[in-house]
Amino acid sequence: MSVFGFLKRFAAGRTGNTAMLFALALTPVVIGVGAAVDYGRAATVRNHMQQIADAAALEGMISYQRPDSERLERIGGVVSGHWTEIETRQPAPAWTAELSQDATRVSLRSAVPTTLMGIAGISEIDVAATALARAFPESLQMPLCILTLNLRDKDSLRNSGSGSITAPDCRVHVNSNNREAVNFSGGAFLRSGDNCIVGGVKRGSDISPAPSPDCAPVDDPFLNSWRPGPGVCDHDRLSISQNGTVHLQPGRYCHGLTINQNNSGRVVFAPGIYVIEGKFSYTGSGRMEGEGVSFYLDGRDAGLDWTGSGNYRFSAPLSGQSAGMLVSLNPAANRPLAQSTITGSGESAFLGTIYLPNQQLLIRGFESIDMAYGYALVVDTLRFSGRSSLAMAPSPVPVPRGLGPSARQRIVLAE
Repeated sequence: MSVFGFLKRFAAGRTGNTAMLFALALTPVVIGVGAAVDYGRAATVRNHMQQIADAAALEGMISYQRPDSERLERIGGVVSGHWTEIETRQPAPAWTAELSQDATRVSLRSAVPTTLMGIAGISEIDVAATALARAFPESLQMPLCILTLNLRDKDSLRNSGSGSITAPDCRVHVNSNNREAVNFSGGAFLRSGDNCIVGGVKRGSDISPAPSPDCAPVDDPFLNSWRPGPGVCDHDRLSISQNGTVHLQPGRYCHGLTINQNNSGRVVFAPGIYVIEGKFSYTGSGRMEGEGVSFYLDGRDAGLDWTGSGNYRFSAPLSGQSAGMLVSLNPAANRPLAQSTITGSGESAFLGTIYLPNQQLLIRGFESIDMAYGYALVVDTLRFSGRSSLAMAPSPVPVPRGLGPSARQRIVLAE
């Protein structure tokens, strides 16, 4: 049979035509179903990317005071950390960030592999997400350095000695609505970048600038912050009275910690977290110091009772769950001290947040104290006496986790 005859018979044949036609008709159906599945998967990935972009942009604004290199590192940490939590089958997206002092834009881009759409030659679907976070410029210029939480008391912020509070680049915020919420006397004065006082200032007080006219109370920023849970005691009723240098290690100190040393005494706290259940007492004229330390106070009589004439140099951790937190009293502590006291002489420095809700903090006796702001002091009420002078400057340690740079700052997603 000739080739021409074979082809003629093949063309005239009818066997198997139904199956062939069905297969041809089924192909676009399969592609259509595949497209629905693949585009649905791409939409899910895109939604996840948008959530991550939002969180990363907010992180970029929360850390606006940090160098751009560190802001970018934190943004990258949010992207990679969140991605591994919600996306296990898809490689992490590529991202870019645009940074300024009042805005952060984060863009994410990825390609989602297809399944049945590959039949049509489409191997992946491009997806992208963008988020822009902005902050009010006024707040960006004035980080918060002192916050008194009490809503009603007279003398919520008081200095009755000859010292001063100097905080030229940050805000002092007093929640009390009492008409004499602030009282400076005896030659004491306050100089800050901004004074936000809900109530009034006692006549004759020397404060500058004049209080903002539209000030409103702010909530406790650390009420729900991280703190250590229950644990086994590493020390019980530890009392230190020998002179020379004593080294202490992180751990749980039950029934308080008591230190009494003279001029030659020195206590060095190794970096880490110290949970002190009870009173943290210090007397004498020695020195306490530690870098990268956090003191968490809890239990009955919890608080600081530093009544000697020593000096202190402490800095909070730079990373981890307690980053930026130097001293923290559990707001739910059972019968803590009514007042924490820090008394000393000479020069001292506290770099990190001191958080003492439901307690008055009394500072007295120092020649000068250096503190780093970014929520440096958050207390119920604050009192100074004697010649204590407090100088506040930008913090080398981060603001504790979950907080923006200012109590009055509002960071929003603009897109």
